[in-house]
Parts: sequence; C-alpha cells; structure tokens
Amino acid sequence: MIFNGLINKVLFALQLVAAQIMFTAYLKKRQRFILRLMCYIAVTLAAAVFFPVPVDNPWYSAMMFTVLFAFTVGLLKICFDERWINILFCGIAAYTTQHFAYMFTNFVVTLLMRDTSPLLGFYGNAIFDITAFDEKTALAAVFWVLCTYVAYTAFWFAFARRIKNNRDLTIRSMSLLFLVGAGLLGDIVLNLLFVYLDTARTLIGSIIIYLYGCFCCVLLLCLQFEIIAARKFENERDFVKRLWYQEKQQYELSKENIDIINLKCHDIKHQIREIGQSKSIPKETVDEIERSVSVYDAAIQTGNEVLDIILTEKSMRCYKNKVLFSCIADGEKISFMNDTDVYSLFGNALDNAMEATMKIADEQKRIIGLTMRMVGRMVTLNIHNSFEGNLMFENGLPKTTKKDEIFHGYGMKSIKMIVEKYDGNLTVAVKDGIFNLDILFPLKQKA
Repeated sequence: MIFNGLINKVLFALQLVAAQIMFTAYLKKRQRFILRLMCYIAVTLAAAVFFPVPVDNPWYSAMMFTVLFAFTVGLLKICFDERWINILFCGIAAYTTQHFAYMFTNFVVTLLMRDTSPLLGFYGNAIFDITAFDEKTALAAVFWVLCTYVAYTAFWFAFARRIKNNRDLTIRSMSLLFLVGAGLLGDIVLNLLFVYLDTARTLIGSIIIYLYGCFCCVLLLCLQFEIIAARKFENERDFVKRLWYQEKQQYELSKENIDIINLKCHDIKHQIREIGQSKSIPKETVDEIERSVSVYDAAIQTGNEVLDIILTEKSMRCYKNKVLFSCIADGEKISFMNDTDVYSLFGNALDNAMEATMKIADEQKRIIGLTMRMVGRMVTLNIHNSFEGNLMFENGLPKTTKKDEIFHGYGMKSIKMIVEKYDGNLTVAVKDGIFNLDILFPLKQKA
C-alpha cells in the first residue's frame, strides 16, 4: 500500500498543479517564467513524493492536503508578480476545482458501476489497490481521466476565464476569501471522515455525499468569484460617478463657451453687414463669410437649455468633421431629468455616434440623426448613425472596439445607468449599416 499511497499523492499533486496553472493563466508573470514554472512543478511533485504516506487517519490526510496546498501557493508567488491575496485567491479556486473533480468522478463511477467507487481509495487506504490492474481498476482510471477533463473544462469557462477581464483582482474582502477557504476545508474533512470511518456505506448514501461535495464546490467558487464581480461593479460605479462629475464641469464650460461664441458671432455678423454696405468687399465674399459665421451662431433650440447646449456643441463638431447632423427634439419632454444626466446621456450617445462615423472614409456617408418625441405617455429617443464594421455585444450592450477594454466602454454603461435611473428602457441594434440607439422613458413630472 506504500506504493499505492505514493502514486495517489502524485496524482493529487498533478491535479492541483493543473488547476493552479489554469487559474493563474492571466496573472502577471515574472521574468524567466517558463524556468520558474518548471521548478514549481518539479518541487511540488517532489514534495508529494517525499511527504509521509497517509495512514488510516482522516485528520492526518486533511493535514497532508493542507500542507501541500500551502506549499504550492508559496511556490506560485515565485512564478507570478502578484500580491499574496491574489495568489491565494487563485490557489483556493484551484483546490476547489481539484476537489470537485474528485467528488464528481466518484459520483459518476458509483452511479455507473452501481457499487462503491474504487476511487474512494484515491488517497491511499485499502479500498482501492492501484497495483491490481484489473477490469474495474482500468474502468475507474478511464473515468478519472474523462471526469477530470470535463470538470476542468467546465470550470475554465465558468470561472477561470473570468480572471482575464479582472487581471487587477483588487481583492479587499480578505474575510470573505478566508470564509470560502474554511468552507472548502470543512467539505474536504467531511469527505475524509466519510471515506475512512463509514465502512458500512450504502450506494444512496455515497451518491448523496458526492452530490453534496460537488454542490459545495460550485457554491464556494460562485461565492469566491462574486468577490471580484462585486469589486468590478464598484470600480465601474466609481468610474462612472467620476465621469458624471467631469461631465458636469464640462457642461458649465460648454455653456460658457457657447454663450461667448454666440455673442461674438452676433457682433461679427453686424460688422460684416457694415463692411458689405461700404461696398469695400464684393457682396459674394460677404455672403460667404456670413454663412460661415452663421454655422457657429445657429444655436439649436429645443426648449431645454442643457440639451440646447449639448446639441449645439455636437452640431458644430459635426460641421467641422463633415458629418451630416439632423435633429428633431422636444426638450421640454425630458424636464424630469436633472441637468447632469441630460448632458451625460446625450453627450455620450453623440460622442459614440461621432466616433463611429469618423471611421467611414466616404464623407458622403457620414450621417448622425436624433429624434425625440412623445408616443402616448412615453418619451421616445432615437439616435442613429452610419456604421461600418462588425460589433460584438455583451449583456445587450456593444463591446468597445478599442484594444484597451479596461478604460473604455464606460460611455454605454453610463447611458444604461441613467436610463435605468429614470425607469426607462434601452435597446441597441445594428442593421443595414445603421447603428440605432433607442430609449423609452415613461413621462414624469420633474420633482
């Protein structure tokens, strides 16, 4: 049984290493990473080989697994330039995955063989002799490989891959992470007590224990990854709040600039007329200058001062970049929205539209349109623009096309938050080269 225990320890170490590599795939690697990784694998396997063979004692086995796990977490720190808490996060997730694979395999083997799973002896007790390569052993080995592959693949897509979009894990809830670790340790100890002490186990009892173990592992991983999901949401919320504050300041600056431009344009137009009356400049030249100035003097009037400012500002930008901009809007219908939200909503939407149209080489196809009107008791807003290329969607919103996803894509998230704030509905679609953003607001009275 010494050889049996040795092989099983090595198999456990290999499973744990594979899971740890899977969960640390997107972490920041140190220099000479391949060499460090090979040393990490070799030292882990050596530790598993030279660790005393488990005796018929669940507490000793639990201690052995805990020590080996802690040892591998320390080795991971040598391979990755990450904070200890990030290494521990990935390590706990990996150990949970390994334990799930073990419980899942036992469940499948027991269910199909209608007998006690030989893999219950996976950690060295007398139930399963790995040296006796009979038909039952061979079948169990096949199931071990297949079930491990299925479990690891499923957990890669469900959990490990999510770390890619959260490379800066920024885990602050240490207490919750340790709670997850304690839950995993409790489930492992419970399973070991079942393996070593329940010699009169029944088929139904075994299946219940395996399903319970699998459920605990999935629940613990879901809870663990909620830590980074909640932190990501907090970061996005804080970032959007900063954007709103900056947009409020930008609104004040834009309002001041528009007022100055209108005043200056008004004075210039009068001066042009006086020059034209003196006939010192040809009438055609005066008319052309007056038309050019009128572009900056043509403030859009919707009945909402904030909306007027943002639409005037964006129309001037469209003119500069040779984008055809059309607007039909009754600004009084959104009087229930506060000024900052109006500026943020329309500013982000029109900025996104401008960014998309500017990628179109043919200037004749650069079109942006805005329509806002009443339909029954609903305020409908449509902002559309010409669009070229492909667009991926995530959670109903278009994903940013910029390479740096971490610092982009907040414009649409800000729009969505504002729409939800006023109990509205947001839909986005691309059809026949036109990007459509449609928003419905229930009509409200300004508080």
